[in-house]
Amino acid sequence: RRPMSWRIVYISSVSKLDYKMGYLVVRNQEGLKRVHLSEISVLTIEHPIELRRFLMDLKNQINGLTGEAVLSEDFELLEFSNAAILLTDIFTIDFSSRKLVSKIYEDVCNSAYQEDLHHILILLNQLAVQITMNMDFDASFTELNDSTILLKQLNFCVDTENLSYPEQLILYIKLQQRFLKKKLVILYNLKSCLSVSELEAFYQTIQYEKLSILLIENMQRDPPLSMEHTMIIDKDLCVF
Repeated sequence: RRPMSWRIVYISSVSKLDYKMGYLVVRNQEGLKRVHLSEISVLTIEHPIELRRFLMDLKNQINGLTGEAVLSEDFELLEFSNAAILLTDIFTIDFSSRKLVSKIYEDVCNSAYQEDLHHILILLNQLAVQITMNMDFDASFTELNDSTILLKQLNFCVDTENLSYPEQLILYIKLQQRFLKKKLVILYNLKSCLSVSELEAFYQTIQYEKLSILLIENMQRDPPLSMEHTMIIDKDLCVF
């Protein structure tokens, strides 16, 4: 297991930001600078207008609209709407979203329980036939042919009652990347809501689970942690 390495980038002037082939491309009136982002986990944008523009661009593209930011992997362009998710309110973690729950049900139906679920469907349909035949009036029924119907009736859900908030967040990221195939989860101002010890544990789990995240912050609230590598880009595009 290799040591963890985190990098923080500070942008303090109005700039146009793109993410392309592992690089953060910073453009402003002074010129262009490419910063390698292979290990960047925290992006701090101190200029409120540029921060707003960047977040809105990400949100629009995730919602299927066009935008300026570029996301790629191994020289292949990715659609934000398919590959990324943005949490601007980190307290609205939705484990019950229709897309996520449907994918979980689909995974269960295609698992080792597939034959058992199919057998239950057959028995239920046979029981329905017997019931209609024994009625003293004409009746019909809708044949069951989808195992997810059974799971929905059982009301399966992700249980987070005994998980701390960082643990819930980790689980949410894992489910997004496993079931919805999200390659990047973007979190806004997470560091403002976690203690130092929670952040350290969060980073360790992210690294261990090999999850892909990007933290966007509007300011530096505390000195970087010892595991974080800090990079500052000033208004003249000088890198420190």
